[in-house]
Amino acid sequence: RPGGYAGIVVGLLIALALGLTPLGSRLIELAGRPFGGHWIAQAVLGGLAVVLIADLVTLPFSAWRQAVLTRYGLSTNGWGGWVTDLLKSYAVSAVVGAVALLGFYAIIRLAPRWWWAFGAAGAAGLVVLLSFVLPVLVEPVFNRFTPMEQGPLRTELMAMAARDGVPVRDVLVADASRRTRAVNAYVSGIGPTRRVVVYDTQPREAPPEEVTAVVAHELGHARDR
Repeated sequence: RPGGYAGIVVGLLIALALGLTPLGSRLIELAGRPFGGHWIAQAVLGGLAVVLIADLVTLPFSAWRQAVLTRYGLSTNGWGGWVTDLLKSYAVSAVVGAVALLGFYAIIRLAPRWWWAFGAAGAAGLVVLLSFVLPVLVEPVFNRFTPMEQGPLRTELMAMAARDGVPVRDVLVADASRRTRAVNAYVSGIGPTRRVVVYDTQPREAPPEEVTAVVAHELGHARDR
């Protein structure tokens, strides 16, 4: 926890430094200079540069956390795998961030008085879109998913989701064991992409009743929004 909390504090200080001093605007200006200071270059490249600096400065705290997890046997992901996951995360964040930045600043230019209303609507729409596509486009970048084998446990999980009013399309098992020994489950997606995902460590380490209890907890998040 200390590494995680320290990273949050340092990230906040970086945001304050870039937002409340000329450093942030200077950085954005430099990012757009090779493109003649065009607003798209400043918005997208400058915005991504701000985020990247925060990520790089807080990177040692992420490495500290990984070292602790490895030392206590909770992480099964070597440093090579950790770096690969980090680069994948940066790439996904860059794509999503570029779309969000371009859309947001385009709205500001088109509607300088009502940007806040249109921006809020656009942000809400983006959240819905991402919730729909992340399970099928982004999650497979980090994990492999296979349908849970037919049996009493799968039947119970599907029935429990239906009783809770959270119908799911499938119950999948993620190959989380290549990264961690932790047990977990989650619900992701909307409509046709909604599914229950169980770590492959869970059925190995816990009896079916405990798996059901964990999934019930996750379904509660979706049911009660």
